[in-house]
Amino acid sequence: MKAKISMFLLAAAMVILSSCGGKMSPTAYNQKIVSMQSAYDQLNNVMEKFYDNSVTGEEAQKLVDSLATTFDKSNKTLAELQYPDKAAGMHEAAVTLFQYTTDSIIPLFRETLKFEHGTDQWGEVWNKLATDINGRGSELEDALITEQENFAKAANIRLER
Repeated sequence: MKAKISMFLLAAAMVILSSCGGKMSPTAYNQKIVSMQSAYDQLNNVMEKFYDNSVTGEEAQKLVDSLATTFDKSNKTLAELQYPDKAAGMHEAAVTLFQYTTDSIIPLFRETLKFEHGTDQWGEVWNKLATDINGRGSELEDALITEQENFAKAANIRLER
């Protein structure tokens, strides 16, 4: 009798696990993206420090390297996540935002390090950086928020930010 019950429980567990297909629960997925979005918020902090010239040289380089590492890890995590079916739009929006940041924003931060703060060359790069963050970066962030709201409705979960 114990063997039959054990076999039944094992079979039930296998059915449950296979039905999930290794995908995250909607709540866990949302929480993961929310925690990753905090990395994007760091950009404003770094931008403020660079603009105020409150960090220079090695400190500034460490900040940029830290941002690059954070976004590389986020991109890797996004590529590996088994997101819920209803999260496809949100996932695509997150991938787009983080990849854009890695490909466009981080290199501009690096570029500012090549010039003395306040010079014309630094100002040109800085203006491009500010335009990209406040323009395309904000658009992509807004798209992610919209997709997050759509996902929350579709998955019938409470929206967390």
